[in-house]
Amino acid sequence: MNRHSFVQKRKETTDVKNSNCVRSAVCRSFDFDLGSYASPDGEHQGANDSSVQQVNPVVQWNRTLLAIVRTPGAQPVTVHPTRSFAILHAAIYDAVNAVDRTHRPYLVRLSGVPRDASQEAAAAAAAHEVLVALYPGFQATLGATLQQSLAQIPDGNDKAQGNRVGQTVADRILALRSNDGSNAKPIPYVFGTVPGDYQSTPPNFPPQPQFTHWSRVTPFALERASQFRPGPPRRWPVIRMVMLSTKSNPAGS
Repeated sequence: MNRHSFVQKRKETTDVKNSNCVRSAVCRSFDFDLGSYASPDGEHQGANDSSVQQVNPVVQWNRTLLAIVRTPGAQPVTVHPTRSFAILHAAIYDAVNAVDRTHRPYLVRLSGVPRDASQEAAAAAAAHEVLVALYPGFQATLGATLQQSLAQIPDGNDKAQGNRVGQTVADRILALRSNDGSNAKPIPYVFGTVPGDYQSTPPNFPPQPQFTHWSRVTPFALERASQFRPGPPRRWPVIRMVMLSTKSNPAGS
């Protein structure tokens, strides 16, 4: 094998490894750790932390969003942060899959995407486009994170194509979720007085529950929010209940 063939083979092997790394993370992207969002002992890397340079781009952008939602005042109080995570990872998934074309798209199917477009650039561009739209106050920080991600990808047509794919997919998913009901005002909750009715809980005893409108937000995977909700308890005739009780607890036992 001459030197040119060896260098070309090594480049192809590296590209395959990088692509497999992105695909693997994308396929797990919906399994983000919400516990680390809520836990004070979770990861606390900032959105522009230089240590993310060695992290898979999908993980990097997930950490970027975690840093944002932990920032006081960044998250709208009536919008649950899980919506942002779902949109972020849906965009990354469909962007990478538009290039790789090995899985069923979630929402967006693009045609004519070159197979050699950079999956890493597509993932970074999609994530950036989503987060800038959802958190415009972090535009400068997100721009720096994007440049950090793209700096690890060699310049070329494949990088530019991947960037365009990511932006296109993200814009379409954002448009599809623009009227999903998440911006509606919470519904005032009236506390009941009969057994089983929800009551305010300690330690703060808030006057109103949070996200009372969230059941009306368009689901990301279900057809409707109540799709798998169990029905009411079955009403057994009194005679049937007596017979079952007698059978399971015979007299004198």
